[in-house]
Amino acid sequence: MIVCLSLVSKATTYYVSNNGNDTYSGISTALPWKTLDKVNATTFKAGDQILFERGSTFYGSLTVNQSGASGNPITFGAYGTGVNPVITGFTTVTAWTDLGSNIWESTNTVSTLSTCNMVTVNGVNTAMGRYPNADLTNGGFLTIQSNPSTTSITNTTLTGTPNWTGAELVMRSNDWTMEKRTITSQSGSTLNYNTACSPVINYGFFIQNDSRTLDQQNEWYFNPSTKKIRMYSASQPTNVKVTSVDDLFTFSASIGYVNVDGIDFSGANSRALYRWAYGTLPQKVHNINITNCYITYCGTDAVSVCSYTLNVENNTISETNGIAMNLSSSRNVVVRNNAIHNSSLLPGMGVSFSAIQVGESTNNTILIEYNSITNTGHNAISFGADTTTIKNNFIDTFNTILDDGAGIYGGSNCKITNNIVLNGIGAWKGTAKTNGGLVCGIYLDDNSNHNEVGYNTVSGCAWIGLYLHNTNTNNLHHNVIYNNNTQLRTADDNLGGDVFGNLIQNNQFIAKSSTQMVCDFSSNQNNLTGIGTFDNNYYARPINEGNTISTNQPSGSASRTLENWKTFSGQDANSKASPQTITDVNDLQFEYNATKTAKTVTLSQSMIDVKGTKYTGSIILQPYTSVVLMKDQNPASDVPIVSDNRSSQTMEIYPNPSCGKFVVRFVNLTIIGSRIEVFDVAGRRVLSRMVKSNVEEFNLSGLAEGLYVVKSIMGSEEKIQKLLIQH
Repeated sequence: MIVCLSLVSKATTYYVSNNGNDTYSGISTALPWKTLDKVNATTFKAGDQILFERGSTFYGSLTVNQSGASGNPITFGAYGTGVNPVITGFTTVTAWTDLGSNIWESTNTVSTLSTCNMVTVNGVNTAMGRYPNADLTNGGFLTIQSNPSTTSITNTTLTGTPNWTGAELVMRSNDWTMEKRTITSQSGSTLNYNTACSPVINYGFFIQNDSRTLDQQNEWYFNPSTKKIRMYSASQPTNVKVTSVDDLFTFSASIGYVNVDGIDFSGANSRALYRWAYGTLPQKVHNINITNCYITYCGTDAVSVCSYTLNVENNTISETNGIAMNLSSSRNVVVRNNAIHNSSLLPGMGVSFSAIQVGESTNNTILIEYNSITNTGHNAISFGADTTTIKNNFIDTFNTILDDGAGIYGGSNCKITNNIVLNGIGAWKGTAKTNGGLVCGIYLDDNSNHNEVGYNTVSGCAWIGLYLHNTNTNNLHHNVIYNNNTQLRTADDNLGGDVFGNLIQNNQFIAKSSTQMVCDFSSNQNNLTGIGTFDNNYYARPINEGNTISTNQPSGSASRTLENWKTFSGQDANSKASPQTITDVNDLQFEYNATKTAKTVTLSQSMIDVKGTKYTGSIILQPYTSVVLMKDQNPASDVPIVSDNRSSQTMEIYPNPSCGKFVVRFVNLTIIGSRIEVFDVAGRRVLSRMVKSNVEEFNLSGLAEGLYVVKSIMGSEEKIQKLLIQH
């Protein structure tokens, strides 16, 4: 009889610590390894864990060459107590030589790389030197006066300056890009450079990556030949760090089922976590999880991964010179609960300037939710994939370096809901414009069709709140668009298809100042009456109602009142303007809730919203919602519809007012077996239901608009609240 024995290889946990030794076994906390080199030299198998001691810092890079298995991944994580372990590519410059005239040079080489993309001084991401300086007129841009060829530009200011051969040329080639080229020669006012592009006359450029640009505190230059850094400083520089490792964590081609959890990455000359397949699908990694990491100071992108099935959750990413998350060729992606700050804020230091970028357009499902994205050079979220869902994100301050972008940009067949998008700044310096900025809150551009855009808030954009450009068959509903230069714009031109078939209903388009427009409908054809179906919207400019809607087409342009727009378009039969006027914009109050829990806002006076709903005491905002209020000129004397949350009320109704769909939530009560009843103003009962949980959802959208009474019956106790239904 032959007996076959199957030997099952058990998973192993390995430990790595600054206090370890690479000659140890590494399989216990008492005998840990010491270096990343030892980890890279080891072959791992499915289920293995490689844990780095919290509080330890490891210089260098990791490359993962093996795959885990479904339900049995290879995990790179942390053990012990304290702060996360750190993998870093930073080198600290400790010795300096004084070259005179406030120029200092590192005494020793600081890197083996041919470039340096990230330098920090006292923990601050610091740009290399440039000419002209960024604090000068027009943001430090010279103007392209002519373009003799696709590899040359001219500016008379260059005559008499140093010969910039070998330096780097940075050009605004259009509103939304910035090109970098090496200067190959200079002849008087003409710069010649490598690699053709299309320079635009009257757009801007500057020169960098040359030691002769150093004339302001902490400006620097890295010499690729000597591998030394020079810095302008009034005294010997201190606490200077230079990136000297390109990629800190690399996924080898085609591997899968790998988790990276609870490790911090800092000081990548290029990327913190990297796998790029250059469009070849077999090289993509798969089933990758990146969670609970803190990623800072990356010279190009922070996370640049091309993967099938990718989860990026609960990470913090800050101080990236390029894209925080470049996932353009990944499929089946979840990006959730990440905090992304200060992406692409230094002109000339990066090439791409977005926070989150996702892309592949077919056979793809992408979910981007509950992220906080603040301070971005261009688009906060840029997407091109079908079946993308972007919801419950908070976006603040974007398009600070490049123009013609948005807080949320692009895509077709996608759902964009419950996002709060604030403060699109615009970046006109270095372009042919003299002020303003082409920046939108939500931008559906060039054939981005069949999208749902609902329950979003957009405020504070220098150009447009919600923009439909050459796009059709979108559903825009229940959005609050407030205090943008123009709240809603539709336009078609020769760059894409016509604007038609859009459903635009139940939105609030509210201009704050008298110079802002509520809507701008433009077309290069005489087809403005075919934009779509409009109804039950609020077009409000309470400081000056007047002509709030602009129409522009070949047959003529006009500024129109809402009533005139209704006549012209045959649309918006049930839409309304402000319920009252105001004389001071300070009587407007904008509140939003960018959290996952309800928020109570205390009111200092009686207020009213554009629907005419009156509020006193306080208002409850549900997660990722907002409200625009104005001082109530005729405050109600009866019980307010929305009660003060500080009272003894133990039943909450939201949203209120409602389109008919609402939630009743009970607080601090045993409610199982209780009953909910709804009555109209005539006392007729329109609903009765037994309560089964402390949160009950209702859909009474079939009822007529008006005031209703919601009664909860809990034993001998009754609670009553008013509910306003507005379609």
